[in-house]
Amino acid sequence: MKSPETARLTFITVVITGLLVAGCEDFTRFKQERYECNSNRHGLVEIDIREMKVGNEVAVSFTDGTQIMVLTESTDETFTLTRSPLTLRIDRTSGTVRLTRGSRYLNISCHKSEFRM
Repeated sequence: MKSPETARLTFITVVITGLLVAGCEDFTRFKQERYECNSNRHGLVEIDIREMKVGNEVAVSFTDGTQIMVLTESTDETFTLTRSPLTLRIDRTSGTVRLTRGSRYLNISCHKSEFRM
Protein backbone atom coordinates (compact mmCIF):
# COMPACT_ATOMS: atom_id res chain seq x y z
CA MET A 1 0.00 0.00 0.00
CA LYS A 2 1.24 3.46 -0.93
CA SER A 3 1.77 6.06 1.72
CA PRO A 4 -0.02 9.42 1.38
CA GLU A 5 3.32 11.11 0.72
CA THR A 6 4.14 8.76 -2.20
CA ALA A 7 0.66 9.18 -3.68
CA ARG A 8 0.93 12.99 -3.48
CA LEU A 9 4.39 12.95 -5.11
CA THR A 10 3.11 10.70 -7.92
CA PHE A 11 0.11 12.98 -8.51
CA ILE A 12 2.27 16.12 -8.65
CA THR A 13 4.69 14.43 -11.08
CA VAL A 14 1.83 13.37 -13.39
CA VAL A 15 0.28 16.86 -13.36
CA ILE A 16 3.58 18.64 -14.10
CA THR A 17 4.46 16.18 -16.88
CA GLY A 18 0.99 16.63 -18.42
CA LEU A 19 1.28 20.40 -18.40
CA LEU A 20 4.72 20.32 -19.99
CA VAL A 21 3.66 17.94 -22.75
CA ALA A 22 0.39 19.79 -23.45
CA GLY A 23 2.25 23.07 -23.91
CA CYS A 24 4.71 21.77 -26.49
CA GLU A 25 3.91 22.00 -30.19
CA ASP A 26 7.29 20.50 -31.05
CA PHE A 27 6.00 16.99 -30.44
CA THR A 28 4.00 16.94 -33.67
CA ARG A 29 4.83 13.97 -35.88
CA PHE A 30 3.11 15.29 -38.96
CA LYS A 31 1.96 18.71 -40.14
CA GLN A 32 0.15 19.58 -43.35
CA GLU A 33 -1.21 22.82 -44.79
CA ARG A 34 -3.69 22.82 -47.64
CA TYR A 35 -4.91 25.82 -49.60
CA GLU A 36 -8.13 25.35 -51.57
CA CYS A 37 -8.55 28.18 -54.06
CA ASN A 38 -11.56 29.90 -55.55
CA SER A 39 -12.07 29.69 -59.30
CA ASN A 40 -9.52 31.76 -61.20
CA ARG A 41 -8.33 32.25 -64.77
CA HIS A 42 -5.11 30.25 -64.23
CA GLY A 43 -7.01 27.20 -63.00
CA LEU A 44 -5.26 26.91 -59.61
CA VAL A 45 -7.33 24.50 -57.52
CA GLU A 46 -5.28 23.38 -54.52
CA ILE A 47 -1.84 23.53 -52.91
CA ASP A 48 -0.91 20.68 -50.57
CA ILE A 49 2.20 21.29 -48.43
CA ARG A 50 3.24 18.30 -46.34
CA GLU A 51 6.89 19.11 -45.66
CA MET A 52 7.73 22.69 -44.69
CA LYS A 53 11.48 22.57 -45.35
CA VAL A 54 13.13 24.50 -48.17
CA GLY A 55 13.96 22.24 -51.12
CA ASN A 56 11.03 19.86 -50.64
CA GLU A 57 8.52 19.14 -53.38
CA VAL A 58 4.90 20.34 -53.16
CA ALA A 59 1.90 19.08 -55.12
CA VAL A 60 -0.02 21.92 -56.80
CA SER A 61 -3.30 21.02 -58.50
CA PHE A 62 -4.61 22.90 -61.50
CA THR A 63 -7.76 22.20 -63.50
CA ASP A 64 -5.62 20.53 -66.19
CA GLY A 65 -3.52 18.38 -63.82
CA THR A 66 -1.05 18.36 -60.95
CA GLN A 67 2.41 19.93 -61.02
CA ILE A 68 5.25 19.34 -58.60
CA MET A 69 6.84 22.60 -57.46
CA VAL A 70 9.86 23.23 -55.22
CA LEU A 71 9.53 25.03 -51.90
CA THR A 72 12.15 27.79 -52.16
CA GLU A 73 11.17 29.88 -49.12
CA SER A 74 9.48 28.89 -45.87
CA THR A 75 8.83 31.32 -43.01
CA ASP A 76 6.11 31.69 -40.40
CA GLU A 77 4.41 34.24 -42.65
CA THR A 78 4.98 33.01 -46.23
CA PHE A 79 5.79 30.13 -48.54
CA THR A 80 7.33 30.53 -51.99
CA LEU A 81 7.01 27.75 -54.57
CA THR A 82 8.74 27.79 -57.96
CA ARG A 83 8.75 25.84 -61.19
CA SER A 84 9.82 27.86 -64.18
CA PRO A 85 8.11 30.06 -65.41
CA LEU A 86 5.64 29.91 -62.50
CA THR A 87 6.08 31.30 -58.97
CA LEU A 88 3.55 31.05 -56.13
CA ARG A 89 3.85 33.22 -53.02
CA ILE A 90 1.51 32.13 -50.24
CA ASP A 91 0.51 34.38 -47.35
CA ARG A 92 0.08 31.88 -44.53
CA THR A 93 -2.12 34.13 -42.39
CA SER A 94 -4.64 35.32 -44.99
CA GLY A 95 -4.42 32.35 -47.39
CA THR A 96 -3.89 34.67 -50.37
CA VAL A 97 -1.77 33.19 -53.16
CA ARG A 98 0.10 35.46 -55.58
CA LEU A 99 0.60 33.54 -58.81
CA THR A 100 3.33 35.02 -61.03
CA ARG A 101 3.91 33.83 -64.58
CA GLY A 102 6.63 35.90 -66.25
CA SER A 103 5.74 39.55 -65.68
CA ARG A 104 2.04 38.89 -65.03
CA TYR A 105 0.58 38.15 -61.64
CA LEU A 106 -2.75 37.32 -60.10
CA ASN A 107 -3.82 37.37 -56.44
CA ILE A 108 -6.05 34.40 -55.65
CA SER A 109 -8.16 34.03 -52.52
CA CYS A 110 -7.74 30.57 -50.99
CA HIS A 111 -9.05 28.81 -47.89
CA LYS A 112 -6.34 27.46 -45.58
CA SER A 113 -6.77 24.25 -43.62
CA GLU A 114 -4.16 22.86 -41.27
CA PHE A 115 -3.70 19.33 -39.96
CA ARG A 116 -1.36 18.23 -37.17
CA MET A 117 -0.73 14.87 -35.63
